[in-house]
Amino acid sequence: FMLRNDVQLSARIVSLQGQELAAFASIQNGVSLPVAHLQPGVYILLLQGAESGTVYRYRFIKMQ
Repeated sequence: FMLRNDVQLSARIVSLQGQELAAFASIQNGVSLPVAHLQPGVYILLLQGAESGTVYRYRFIKMQ
């Protein structure tokens, strides 16, 4: 997905059990999040707007 250029978000990757596996304080448009260290499986990406505080949740599958 793409962000507007002026949007700042923090990101967290969590397991389906709720364990935080990675955290990123500030991401911008065009930044890729590293997931190579994750085992294959289903994870949740939590994005939180720096200004609005709105949390967006996305489920993704890490393949081998």
